[in-house]
Amino acid sequence: MFQKLKNLIDRYSWFVFIMMILVLFLNYIYPFDPSLSGLQLEWLIMTQVFPGLGIVCAMVAIIFKKFNLFVLALILYFALWLKLFLAFSFFTYFLGV
Repeated sequence: MFQKLKNLIDRYSWFVFIMMILVLFLNYIYPFDPSLSGLQLEWLIMTQVFPGLGIVCAMVAIIFKKFNLFVLALILYFALWLKLFLAFSFFTYFLGV
């Protein structure tokens, strides 16, 4: 059972890495603004979902010794801070503010 799971992780780890980076990049470029019963979904995703996925991804990376998943875990865990860094450093430069 563990060997089948390891083969699955080995086969699809780069696919998961690329898809999650794409989702994160699209979330940075095209932020959505709907709310669900007064809860801002973007804030929930950036503060709860992405860090939670980062922790799970880090545990899988440590168990199966996959460096690309560990890098993805760090990126997902610090997604909010990366977004704020990009917003206040690079985007203001390009907008001329």
